[in-house]
Amino acid sequence: MNKIVFCNFKMNFIDNKFIDYLSKINDDDNLILALPYTSLHLQNYYKDYKLAAQNFSISKNKSTGEIDIDMIKQFNINYCIVGHYERRRYFNETFSTINKKVRVGIKNNLNLVVTLCSMSKILLKYEINNIFEKIKSDDFKNIIIAYEPSNMIGSNNKINYKVVNDTIHFIRKYFKRRFNVDIKILYGGNVNELNIKEIYKFMDVDGVLVGKASLDPNKINKIIKMS
Repeated sequence: MNKIVFCNFKMNFIDNKFIDYLSKINDDDNLILALPYTSLHLQNYYKDYKLAAQNFSISKNKSTGEIDIDMIKQFNINYCIVGHYERRRYFNETFSTINKKVRVGIKNNLNLVVTLCSMSKILLKYEINNIFEKIKSDDFKNIIIAYEPSNMIGSNNKINYKVVNDTIHFIRKYFKRRFNVDIKILYGGNVNELNIKEIYKFMDVDGVLVGKASLDPNKINKIIKMS
């Protein structure tokens, strides 16, 4: 089906474990793996895979403990997650901060997976307008939206396919009306090998953002096969 499978490893796996993981999964042109910073250097050795960063800093003063976008690019990383819900919740990232990261990412020719998590259409409008303020239509060629409803993040809640699909249609139409772009959308939130078939059957999506299930090569292989 040529669906995108974007795997977010969060704070999991050191190099040796990830190298073993790569030997067990089925590579695919539409598979993207977002690793911790410490393993991004593996892109230079495993060039057949698409590796992504999970974040980058826009600090002007080279703050202690932060990672500059040039440090990501030195490993030939071309993808990055921006604005994930956990960055907002635990690190107090605001819409303004996310907007600045989007603009910096565009300037540096990164392919960005920008997450939206609001559950109401009113809040989604507000979220989209603020995150993509001053972003031009041409800039969206390197942007993918990941819709991950806040109530589904890190949960075992059952997916309401009808409600989510209606929201995804709203997002598509709003981007078309607001920016005149046909945006690519991934669904995230309790994606696994057991529900992937239903996700693609009942949702108009271009792929999935996978969290916990990413860590198991058997599970991710099943997801890749269905995608």
